[in-house]
Parts: sequence; structure tokens; C-alpha cells
Amino acid sequence: MTTLFSSRGCDHSVSVRDPETQRKIRIPADQLASAVREARKSGKAADFERIGVEIAKKIAAAQSATDLNGKEIIAVPFALGVTNESDARFLSAVFSPVYGRLAVERADGTGLVTSPLPANTDEALVALGQKLEAGFVLGGWITKSGEASLLTVRLMKTEDASVAWAGQYPLAGSDPAALSGQIATAVLAAVPKE
Repeated sequence: MTTLFSSRGCDHSVSVRDPETQRKIRIPADQLASAVREARKSGKAADFERIGVEIAKKIAAAQSATDLNGKEIIAVPFALGVTNESDARFLSAVFSPVYGRLAVERADGTGLVTSPLPANTDEALVALGQKLEAGFVLGGWITKSGEASLLTVRLMKTEDASVAWAGQYPLAGSDPAALSGQIATAVLAAVPKE
């Protein structure tokens, strides 16, 4: 068991055997722990968004396409393919901390794709999961309900194309940091630890 970072007496540990994978994960995890401590001191929640984006990019850059095969969870960044700048910023602010937490808590079992889905559908998520031989695929997109815009998040179980977890959140008035925490907690609860 390798402790990736410790924050307020809470160790965040995962089982990582490969020393190279440990190194790839440890550097951004240490940066995340440092950013969390600084943000708590300064009270600046916006720092979480910035550091989350940086960490997600560093972890994605450390993975090659072959590293994605056989992962427990494949995550598709919510903002991929989104053309509205405001929506893309909101979706990135929600997704980056979600992915950061998944990458820390399920280090060897989490992968990040960098290409958008061909369509924002359950079928596209499942097809991606099957292609990469992943257990689960997480994706999110903006949907409309009347006048309201909603963030629709889906966690699909690849094996039987079932919905392992789903959530919908209004964009108007939502706090990205709060949504991130809710989504990450729900995803981790829905995916059994190996």
C-alpha cells in the first residue's frame, strides 16, 4: 500500500505496484495535497479548479493510449467537444476535481481519454468502454429541460451496458466544487474496489 498524500490526518492510499506508475501518480497527488492545504488556509475555492485542471492534464499526459486498456474506470472529460466557452469552463471546473479524486483513490484503475465521444449517449460510453476493455465509463454532458440547462452525468457498466449511477444537476446557481464532491463520492461508491 502506498500513501499518496495525507491531509488533516486522512491518508489517501492506494495499492500501486509499478514504481513508474507510483512516480506518475505521486507527483500530481503531492501537488494536489499542497494545493488543498493552501486553499484551506486562504479560503480560495477557485484554486481547486485551477489545480484540478493542471493535475488532470499532467496525469493524462503521463498515460499513453495503451495505458488505458483494461482500466477499471475510464473518464471522458465533460467539456470535450463543448463549444460554448462558459459551459466548457463550468464543466471543466466540475470534472477536473472528480477525475483528480478518482485518479488518487483508484490510481492504477483510472484512465482519461482525450478525444470527445462521437455522441453524448450511453451507447457511445459503452462502446468506448468495450473498445478499451474498461469496467466502467464516466461521461457527462449538458442537456435541456425546458428552459433549464442540466449537467447529466452517467457511469456506465461496460459488461452489460447498464447504468451503474446517474445524476442530473442544474447549471444555474450550482457550485462546481460541491458538484464535484457529490459526483466523485457517488462514482466511487458505485464502482466496487478491486
